[in-house]
Amino acid sequence: MMSVQMLIDPKILEQAVNTNVPSWCKRKHSRIVWVNWRKNTTQIKLSWNDSEAFEVYVDFKADTKAQSGRNRDEVLKKLFKLFAPPGKEPFRDRWGHLNYHFCTARFITPNHVGEIADALGYEYTVIYRVYGDQDYMKAIGLPIVAGETGKEWIKGKYHSYAPERGKNL
Repeated sequence: MMSVQMLIDPKILEQAVNTNVPSWCKRKHSRIVWVNWRKNTTQIKLSWNDSEAFEVYVDFKADTKAQSGRNRDEVLKKLFKLFAPPGKEPFRDRWGHLNYHFCTARFITPNHVGEIADALGYEYTVIYRVYGDQDYMKAIGLPIVAGETGKEWIKGKYHSYAPERGKNL
């Protein structure tokens, strides 16, 4: 079982985001969305202050084709119930599925996501991804070298990360 205690300390992550990530809006917030950017996995993407300079992805591998996305969606639904602003309701996408994307003034970290996934017994990895300036990674204690775009936390250890050419993740 994973241990969120091995992830970046939430206080260090928040300080790094607030001092290093450019904000494109006046209010500080967390944005939580789902993406499907890796083959055979689904992700919850965390970003802050409307900046895409630094993002974190919690990646759920599906054990079966039928399960694809289910683990991620259950975690996302619980995150929504815990952290979405009062009165916020999920909306239906164009296919009629409930969508639990949300923004909140609270600082949501991969630790929050990991705690829920751990409680549900789901396996996951965490990708800390930077677009451009490497200072974000240094600020959270995970410096990267040329060719890397981040670090991936797999079973309690950090590994070099760079997506395949032409891939988002």
